[in-house]
Amino acid sequence: MKKIGIKDKSFWLILSLSIITLIILTVGVIFLTRKSSKEFYSAGYIINSTATKSDKYYFNDNTVYKENVFNEYTFKDVDNKEVATSKENFIHYLDESLSFMKNGVILDLDNFNQKLVPYYNVTDKVILKYSNGGYIVETADKTLIFGNLLGRITDNKYIVIGNDIRIKLAGNEEPVKGKYFELLFVEDGIVKVENNEGSYQTTTEGTTIFAGDKIKIELGSKKVFYDEEEKLTLDEMTIDGNENINLDTSKVKDNKDGNGSGDGTDSNTPNDNNNPNNNNPGNNTDNPSDNTGNGTDGKDNNTTEIRKEVSVDLVKALLDINSLNATIQVIDTANQIKGNLILTLYDVDNAETVYTKILLTSSDLQEVAVTSLSPNTNYYMSIKDSDNYEYLSRNFRTDNLELSLKREMVTTSSVTYSVDFSSDENIKSAKVTLKDSENNIINNHTFINGEDEEFTFSGLTKNTSYKVILDEVLFKNTNYSKVYTINTSVKTLKAKPSLGEVNVKSNEESKTFELSMEKPTDEDESISNYIYKIYDLDTITEENVDTLTPVYTFSTVNLKNEILKLGENNLASNKNYVYKVTVRYYDNYKENEIDSVLSSPFIIAGLPSVTFEEKEVDFNSMHLLLTLKDEGCTIPGRSCYQGDPSDKSDIYITYKGANDKESKYINNITFDPETLTYDLRVSGLTENKDYKFEVWGNYDLYNGKGLQVNKPLGSAIITTAGIENLTMSEWTLNNYSNELPISVNTKLTVTKPSSTIIDKLDSFKINLYKGSEVKKENLLGSYPVEGNNNIKSNYYNKSFNINSSQFGITDINNLREVSGGKLNRYYTIEVADAYDADKTNQFKIQDNIFIYEIPAILLLEDEVSSPEVIVEEITKKQAQSGEYGDFNELGINKNLSSNTVVGYKVTANFDKKKVESYFQGDNPIKELNFYANMDGKVIEKKTINFAEEENYTIYFFLKDGTDYNTVDTELRRGNNYTFSIDLSLDTNNDKLFDVKILKNDKNSLKRETFAKIPVNKLRKDIHKYGGFSSLKNDIVAVEGKKGKKIERKVVNLPILLRNASIEEQQNYIIENNGYSDVKIIKKIKKNQLIEIDGICYYLKSADELDTAYQLILSRDDNEMIYRIDRAIQNNDFSYFDNKKENIDELYRLICHKMIENYPKYKKKVYGFIKEREENGEFSSIFDFCKRVDAKFVNKKSLEGLIKAGAFSNIEKSRKQLFDNMDHILDVTSKEAKDRAMGQVSLFAAMGADDGFANVQYQLVGSDAEYTDKEIQQFEKEFLGFYVTSHPLFSIRDKLQFLMTHRITELAELKEEEEVTICGLVTATRQIPTKKDPSKFLRFVTVEDLTGKVDCVCFHKKLLEYGELLELDNKVVVTGRIQHRGEEQISLLIDSVKSVENANIVTVSLKRDIKYEELCGIKNILAKHHGDDPVMFKLPPVEGYSAKILTSPVFWVNSTNDLVNHMKQFFPNEVDVSIRSLDQPLEV
Repeated sequence: MKKIGIKDKSFWLILSLSIITLIILTVGVIFLTRKSSKEFYSAGYIINSTATKSDKYYFNDNTVYKENVFNEYTFKDVDNKEVATSKENFIHYLDESLSFMKNGVILDLDNFNQKLVPYYNVTDKVILKYSNGGYIVETADKTLIFGNLLGRITDNKYIVIGNDIRIKLAGNEEPVKGKYFELLFVEDGIVKVENNEGSYQTTTEGTTIFAGDKIKIELGSKKVFYDEEEKLTLDEMTIDGNENINLDTSKVKDNKDGNGSGDGTDSNTPNDNNNPNNNNPGNNTDNPSDNTGNGTDGKDNNTTEIRKEVSVDLVKALLDINSLNATIQVIDTANQIKGNLILTLYDVDNAETVYTKILLTSSDLQEVAVTSLSPNTNYYMSIKDSDNYEYLSRNFRTDNLELSLKREMVTTSSVTYSVDFSSDENIKSAKVTLKDSENNIINNHTFINGEDEEFTFSGLTKNTSYKVILDEVLFKNTNYSKVYTINTSVKTLKAKPSLGEVNVKSNEESKTFELSMEKPTDEDESISNYIYKIYDLDTITEENVDTLTPVYTFSTVNLKNEILKLGENNLASNKNYVYKVTVRYYDNYKENEIDSVLSSPFIIAGLPSVTFEEKEVDFNSMHLLLTLKDEGCTIPGRSCYQGDPSDKSDIYITYKGANDKESKYINNITFDPETLTYDLRVSGLTENKDYKFEVWGNYDLYNGKGLQVNKPLGSAIITTAGIENLTMSEWTLNNYSNELPISVNTKLTVTKPSSTIIDKLDSFKINLYKGSEVKKENLLGSYPVEGNNNIKSNYYNKSFNINSSQFGITDINNLREVSGGKLNRYYTIEVADAYDADKTNQFKIQDNIFIYEIPAILLLEDEVSSPEVIVEEITKKQAQSGEYGDFNELGINKNLSSNTVVGYKVTANFDKKKVESYFQGDNPIKELNFYANMDGKVIEKKTINFAEEENYTIYFFLKDGTDYNTVDTELRRGNNYTFSIDLSLDTNNDKLFDVKILKNDKNSLKRETFAKIPVNKLRKDIHKYGGFSSLKNDIVAVEGKKGKKIERKVVNLPILLRNASIEEQQNYIIENNGYSDVKIIKKIKKNQLIEIDGICYYLKSADELDTAYQLILSRDDNEMIYRIDRAIQNNDFSYFDNKKENIDELYRLICHKMIENYPKYKKKVYGFIKEREENGEFSSIFDFCKRVDAKFVNKKSLEGLIKAGAFSNIEKSRKQLFDNMDHILDVTSKEAKDRAMGQVSLFAAMGADDGFANVQYQLVGSDAEYTDKEIQQFEKEFLGFYVTSHPLFSIRDKLQFLMTHRITELAELKEEEEVTICGLVTATRQIPTKKDPSKFLRFVTVEDLTGKVDCVCFHKKLLEYGELLELDNKVVVTGRIQHRGEEQISLLIDSVKSVENANIVTVSLKRDIKYEELCGIKNILAKHHGDDPVMFKLPPVEGYSAKILTSPVFWVNSTNDLVNHMKQFFPNEVDVSIRSLDQPLEV
């Protein structure tokens, strides 16, 4: 092998060639790159839009863009990021100018109302410069100015731009203005509309663009109208069309400011008629014709041509069906035209030249006349010189022929047509051709104008479609073949059906007729329905058979045997009838009718029957009216009976109750001969029971079979009424006595005032039980009440007494004895066993149980031992210890020895809870009284008020003794004392008010009180004497009149009136409820269980309900709910990544319990769940609305579902759904109606694919979402809680620095304890104060992530913090705890600040400090005490620094005074910084 060495010539040759090749490639790449690089005219943006997304790319001035290998343009945007965009876009400049990124076509909308439509070819070099409300394009020979224009860059992308552009989107009433609108036709029926303000995707149908007052573009049809006249379609705009005018800007000098022309002259100088150098008369030509060519002849035109040396103008152009007459003017003052100036006319539709003419270059007007043009055809005129430079181009279209084709007649085998020439003598003839479905010619005929009238094409096939074509029109001796064509279709008639026989059968027993008809011969399935017409044979004649009105008519779609019954449909017995059938059929053009022959006559006598009518049905008796129907007079004994006179009817009745073994008989029944009725009365029946009645007898149908014996004539099942309930009302407790320890009054009434049930009551019984329950073993005695008269006289609707003596109990000791040796706390009185006279039916009694409570004071004697008093001596030494208070204030002689007894410690020992358990109310023990006694007299009394404190010990101190003969009237040494106690009790909870009487002393707050009700008449000033906050109420059911209407209602009755007379109570109810004639039905216990709409509640008051249902879940389900709650609070849902099935199961369980406990919502909830489980998940909101029951999907419910987020997993935006709500409901409700009426949508009928059919289910508008705050408000409004996020989530990491306690911790704190909470204001209510209506009190609810609390802000604080205490504000509230009952608390506001104004103070220790220095820092913090948290940052140890958040005791007001104070005393030890909590925290 030969080696190549350094000195080898071949080596150097190869190396040189390689270097040269590399240089050539490098230069080529640089050259190609430079050649393909372009520069944007100025700063602007591009909307890069596709069917699925849109991106807007902004670029700066002098930005270079170039083409890449993917046929895209790339450039750097304003963020210096490389971006790529399709060439099929428009460039928008910030000065509102416009250019195309590839070749396109534009149409001058302000100058297209003419036959020569001005289209312009544009390239990517053309810039439509914006100036003074118009767009300027400067070409080599002229400058064009446009007002409104339409552009096209691809087959499906357009732009409308101008100074007066508006668009009306489908489904919207008002149009929207814009400077431009880019249009991208995504697919059939869908268009994407974009501009600098937004992007919309909507249906083309119903979307319209307006330019000025007269121009309209319908996107559905793609048609462009001028003054409601169609001018062209968008598809007619041809890109790079030969007939278009080329906008050649290549010879124009580039000038970004738009002020320079190609030759250095001012291109903005208009060439108008005031210019003395202007010899062009084009703008002055007065032309009456509307069909002008270029807008320079006096018409309103926004396009101005600024001419230079050469001007070629179309002065006039007149067009008709087949000719053009035009006037041309050429002005060439500088002899710039090269060679001949040639006018050429092109047939655009057939791509051929039809006319040429050489024009003179003088300024004389030149006439051009072209004949033999084709009607309804597009033409293009062009004027060019020998260098092929084009000076003028115009488009136009010839008129249409007034010619029409008319169908005169159609049969099963022929069609007849005529041609209407519209009296136009220029049309000589037209040829009509008939073809079959495969385009085979059947026949043709040439119609001559003025000669032929009609022509029949015969020998055709029935029920078959044919094509009819009119062509080869001879107009002015020119034959227009395939130029003017009319295409239509025709279908021959269907064959007429032939009918068969009609028949009838009669059935005497069932009294029916059966009508039948043989199936007709119907070759083309043309029959649509059958009409049956029945006639009275006695009235029908040959002459009136076609005009006589039938006795009965009915129709049916399907042919089958029809059954008619005697006595119905105007059909009577013993009459002869006939019928015929009218068959209706469709022959492809109209409905026709054929009649069958008349049937044979038919008649029937009919079986007799008995009907039952309920006249009066009670719970134990019935009154029925029986009616005999016997049109054929078949029952023996009737005067019309034609059978054997010795025949007997032997009619009898049987009846039997449900489950009864034997029937009862009623024999020898005779119906009234005139009315054929019988009165049947039965008694001794059982309430609410079914009884079957049957009537039997004999008849003769005169059919040769003779008398039919013991045949059924009729039957009925009738149910007795249920017994109406009785009611015990107005239970009233009487005062007890030793002889009558139990005594109550009550009244026996009925539930309905009009009821007569009391007349049936014959007995009832009153029972007495010990205890609070009705138990047989606790029965102490019974008291029977018998006799209806006795009951009505002494018990019905009258107050009567029930007492212990009626049960044989003589006194309280006897009651104690029969109760087992001691009294029961409760005794139960029952009214029961109410029966009618024969003891068959028992009456139910409402409110028949009364629980009597023995007075608690009597029970104490049996149950509670006497209180014990413990007395301990107090020596001087003990008194001096300070345990009993300040020794100097005890009044003790200081000179006494230390062991001298100076007082007594007295303690009461008793079971408080046991005592209170025998009384009503929360705190029946009001006071504990201590007495110091001497010789049987009370020397001193001390009282502990249990409402203020619960204490069982009191102290008595002794003064110095006196001499022996002095009788002491106060506690002194030297006497013997005994001590006793007693209790002040509220024995029957007759406290009338919620709040005690307020003290009026020097410590009271003047003019400030919660009292509303005065103490009494003499002390009406509640601000001076105090008062009561609100009344306590009993709940009573009443009946009263409001106008003419009687209402029943539950109302509140103040406990103050509990022992008042009935009349006083009624007057109170009348005054406060607007009733008259009030009747108190009963008193209702609090927390009574009631049912409303199938849902159970506890009755708290007359206007307050608590749900009685409890949601009981398993431990696992409760844990899942707890985790969901924690996830929502912490905004961390990672735990549920693999728990979808568990959540679904919990959801179904809760829905099931909702259905179970709330039947009102069963159909709605169950319907949603069932539909989803049976037919799969909902794919969209349209799918949901279509599949669920329409009555549950209305605008209100759909709004709630949308705003609550029910569709968030299947749709993008709640806002878009809400904006489309009317459209969604319209589409789905219309589809539901169509389905109900059996209609099929156009898309389904066409077999369109899903994409096409689902156009109507597209959401329009932007898919932008609501703000987080709006979503939170919606979820709170419709769900009652936040789901997506909580308003406090954004600051949850900072809450520890803003509060001392969570809200759920407040209940454990003491009264008046100061706390700071942080939360969201969720509710406010402001009321004027009673004493001064100009001052206000505001109640505010604050909620954090754990709970909520009510806060109260008085007027003085409200003036300072009112603006902060508004809805949805995040606030830090400092206040004092106020307890309201055992579980309720509130916060009395002291100060408020916004979370945004909250700061944290960091005290950084520079070194280890001494204890004394730390105390000094503590003192400084205490002097600046406030609400801002303080954090200590300790000196670093081994590179780590610890931070400690202090207790709220050390929190401060973060001011510069604090910082200066700290620096003054600890300049080298600490650094103090204040930072807003809005900034990120370093923890």
